[in-house]
Amino acid sequence: MKRSIQLISILLLLTTFISEAQTLEKDVVHAFGLYGSGNYSEAVTAFDQVLNNYSKYDQKCIFYRGIAQYQLQNYTAARSDLQLAVESGYPEAYLWMAKLYVSAGSYPEANHAIEQYLKESKHPDVTEIKKEELFKRLHNTQEWFSLWEKDLLSDEMKIQEEVNFYISKMNFEKAHEIIGANLNKGLDDAFLYELNSRVYFREGIFQLALNDINTAISIRSGSERLLKLKADYLVQLNKNFEAVKILTELLENTPEDFSLRFMRANTAYSAGEYDLAYADINIYMKYFETPETVYLMGEILYSRGEYLEALKYFNRLIRDEVAQAKYFKARGLTYYETKTYQYAAYDLSMSLDLDPNDAQTNLYLGITQYHLGEKELCCYYLKRAKNFGELSAIEYLRKYCD
Repeated sequence: MKRSIQLISILLLLTTFISEAQTLEKDVVHAFGLYGSGNYSEAVTAFDQVLNNYSKYDQKCIFYRGIAQYQLQNYTAARSDLQLAVESGYPEAYLWMAKLYVSAGSYPEANHAIEQYLKESKHPDVTEIKKEELFKRLHNTQEWFSLWEKDLLSDEMKIQEEVNFYISKMNFEKAHEIIGANLNKGLDDAFLYELNSRVYFREGIFQLALNDINTAISIRSGSERLLKLKADYLVQLNKNFEAVKILTELLENTPEDFSLRFMRANTAYSAGEYDLAYADINIYMKYFETPETVYLMGEILYSRGEYLEALKYFNRLIRDEVAQAKYFKARGLTYYETKTYQYAAYDLSMSLDLDPNDAQTNLYLGITQYHLGEKELCCYYLKRAKNFGELSAIEYLRKYCD
């Protein structure tokens, strides 16, 4: 009896823990969704709620709340949060501090904040600093000139700048040569292998990119940045199941990362994991809606056999966006599944007007014309489908046209 009571107590504790974890994740996702979609005022309130109820995301929420306050021009509150973020180990906060100083006309302090960022960040984005519109006010100051005369960049960053130059010139061989010459010289080899993988990626040599990112991960295991790159390379190699596994692990630690969420939705869809894809795109579209997300939602619903729901999304695309062959094709295939053949024929024809060589569209338009009693058109499109490489058209040609 005593043991049964202990087991029940453990189960109740586990249930409570899981429930609290799910609530935390939901609240964090909501806060970052509002922030990412530009609803800064609501985001500040949502960040406040997370910070009042949990401690796990304190540093990150304070940093992004500071940026949201900056966007709302609540500069005093922004400065307070960004200062806390700097003290908590977020060197990126220095750049937002610099923007605050520029907005206040405090140019020496702005230059000093940028210098601190360059010193403390492991991977400072020098190009973005120089391109930042607000920082152009600093370009004629003595402090700005002095800043770039200092040797602030690490050896790795100098190598990256040189490699990026040769990538911009499409001289990939030279980029690889520079990286290779610096390996095993006491520098950050994980970073150099990562850099080499990026060069291969730009070349379109995805297997070699994957090989090098695996080497980088073996040196620095657990790096979220490296794992995300690996997932990207796996997608390019159509290894979607492996990519989904990595993305799931990453989202367990960073559920607020919407770029990961959208990437997993796409990858899970390609892997045939439609329920997971639907769950992700549903969360994503609460905060971000683009033609790409609407199209993906329609495709996922189509694959789940929810044709009437899918039509709602394809209708929106065709109504609101510039005509694309894939939009008409998707809606045409959906109408075909609902046996609304007249509408299917219209959409598939529209798709072929924009992309006449699509084999699958020709195939389904041929089958649709058969259902409409148009044998001549049926055989015409089936022959085109066969000629464009759709082998299944041979069976239909035998069935409907011989």
